[in-house]
Amino acid sequence: MRVTSNQYHSIMIGVSQRAQSQIADAMVRMATRQRILRTSDDVIGSVRLALLIQQDGAREQYRDNIGKLTSRLQLAESRMTGLGTGLGDVHDLLLWASDGSKPPQDLPAIAQTLETLRRSLVSTANAKDGEGNYLFSGTAIKTQPIQYDETRPVGSRYTYAGNDKQQEVIVGDGMTEVANDNMKEMADLLNKLEHAIETMNTPGADPNDDAVRAVLVAALDASDATRNAVDAKIARSGNARSTLKLFDDMHQEAQVAGAEAVLDVGQADIAQVYEEYMNYRVALEATQKIYAQVIQMSLFNVL
Repeated sequence: MRVTSNQYHSIMIGVSQRAQSQIADAMVRMATRQRILRTSDDVIGSVRLALLIQQDGAREQYRDNIGKLTSRLQLAESRMTGLGTGLGDVHDLLLWASDGSKPPQDLPAIAQTLETLRRSLVSTANAKDGEGNYLFSGTAIKTQPIQYDETRPVGSRYTYAGNDKQQEVIVGDGMTEVANDNMKEMADLLNKLEHAIETMNTPGADPNDDAVRAVLVAALDASDATRNAVDAKIARSGNARSTLKLFDDMHQEAQVAGAEAVLDVGQADIAQVYEEYMNYRVALEATQKIYAQVIQMSLFNVL
């Protein structure tokens, strides 16, 4: 078969371009330390690498969710701990007020302290996070949970305006954790506490009077029930944070293992790539040298 000069020229151009492309790929591999630059380099390796990167992205999102959720739980737990302390003080004062040995003239002073605690409890129950969302309104995070209507009778002015729904955050493959809480129990306590405060401020109120004592005991029972509920929420929050720490550690370990797997699959052997690079360069230079000599030949070189 006779090869014309044009055909030879096209063949040599193609060989040179392929060699230059191989050199360029080798340089990119050395610079990026990536063995696979395109799917055709290693189809199976490319699929595995894509899967590893996808898994790492998912774990990073899980860890981001865990970090934000942990911060929210810590803030809510701090506020609930404050509530628990306040409720303990309310319990002690109501127990003291309902003690029949105390003279009636002591009741207004106790009522004054209880009023300060009542306002503090309302403020804490309506606490917000750094983004202005209410901590204890269920999923109705833009709604103030504890609301007050002074036009209603004493003992029914406080209402809970949130809900008891749960917002679940994904923290792992098929795993979620509750991100919110509510303080619906506070409305009943605050109503009974306000009723007790007004009763104690009534002139002539006597803790030995059955009606007065019934109001004080009702508020005392409500404070105990609310404190038990708050303690349970604090315990749940603590357990949730422990679980989140466990998941975060697991994801971190998986990320380390995944990063090592990515290196095994996708990292280039620099020494090998450099050797290939040099071979491509030598081959290209030899091809170009031969081509330059051939195109200068004529019949006079043969004769």
